[in-house]
Amino acid sequence: MVRYGLICKHCEGYDRCGVKERTWSIPCIVCDDAGCQACGQRGEELFNTCPLDMVTADVWEAIDLAILMEKGLTPLAGGVLDQTANFLVAARTIYSEKARCEQQLLERET
Repeated sequence: MVRYGLICKHCEGYDRCGVKERTWSIPCIVCDDAGCQACGQRGEELFNTCPLDMVTADVWEAIDLAILMEKGLTPLAGGVLDQTANFLVAARTIYSEKARCEQQLLERET
């Protein structure tokens, strides 16, 4: 979502945040917007900093490596069978989010 500028409607991507120190939210990952104890029955998680500031270097690296792997360039010698379980989970999550973001962008165009 961060890479596609879909978290914040003011997002210009990467390090060009237009709304530093503004409150924003995402659906609660525990209850998916329904309201639960984890989110205080709000159905969302609140943040008060640019989403890009929250993405650490290792997450950007995992995103880049997953995109390379999707194109057939595995991050380690030996291919997919030699990848760590954590990387494969991260790659699957990234692919899923990428597909969801691309679908959202298509829906915005229509």
